[in-house]
Amino acid sequence: MALSEVMIDDRFVAQGTGVTAPMMQTWRVIDLFAGVDGVAYARLAHTLDHSRIKTIAQAALLDRQLFVRSEQ
Repeated sequence: MALSEVMIDDRFVAQGTGVTAPMMQTWRVIDLFAGVDGVAYARLAHTLDHSRIKTIAQAALLDRQLFVRSEQ
């Protein structure tokens, strides 16, 4: 897998959440899709509270100023 690809089950941590409890803000990719605007999106679920869902552009997930991959 290339590092630039976003795949189902990848995990990401938002930058700025701190290193003390990264699991507290870890998000897992649960769906990938192309929006009607032509942008590639990822649907994310919080790893500790699966009711917390958000959708973000895949390009934003790959922007290291916003998110970093998590091995957890």
